[in-house]
Amino acid sequence: MSTDERSIKEFNANRSLGDRTLGGTLTITSEAIEFTPNKVDESQGKHVVNIPFDEILDVDVEEKFSGGFRETVFGGGLRDRLRIEMEDGTEELFVVNNLGEVVSELEILADEDDRASAAEMVRQKNQSKTLVDKLATGVAYVLGAIALLLGISYLVTADIAVAALLLISGVIGFPLTRSLIGDWFGAKIGRWVATAVFVVCWLSASALLG
Repeated sequence: MSTDERSIKEFNANRSLGDRTLGGTLTITSEAIEFTPNKVDESQGKHVVNIPFDEILDVDVEEKFSGGFRETVFGGGLRDRLRIEMEDGTEELFVVNNLGEVVSELEILADEDDRASAAEMVRQKNQSKTLVDKLATGVAYVLGAIALLLGISYLVTADIAVAALLLISGVIGFPLTRSLIGDWFGAKIGRWVATAVFVVCWLSASALLG
């Protein structure tokens, strides 16, 4: 990263490579988009991919199921993906959370003449969201874990109905399992939907317990 280049945001992402994906981190700076593979893939010779904004022709959404069978099942095609098209005709596909937000931010940075000002605007917006998002995620992990543990305990005591409701609320409420389920079915489960399911299942379990 150059002395004038500033990091704006960093998040987990999977890079689509036809019939497989590489896990890693996507970093947005004031000058480029950079994908860094995780340690396992890096040890197998997979390198960092750097895409300068000056070389980007278009940023868009690659809709799910748009590729062939192998790409759909193994290459991240069960979800809408971030598509970055370069001026040389090549393209990169990434599976990311909050896809719409990421696309909007990259469009601003790729199209903006005064990129330094645009980068600062995007960076400040993300800073204001970070604390709230971290707090909400932390609460979700705690509540989801509690529901899962309670569900397992009621399963042991053979109270199947209560156990099932608590396990559902825990699986949906716990961010990691919620993300895995979303990937499996090819649909992102939003925070508000997860909250609603969690509350309904929790209250239903409480009602059964009397």
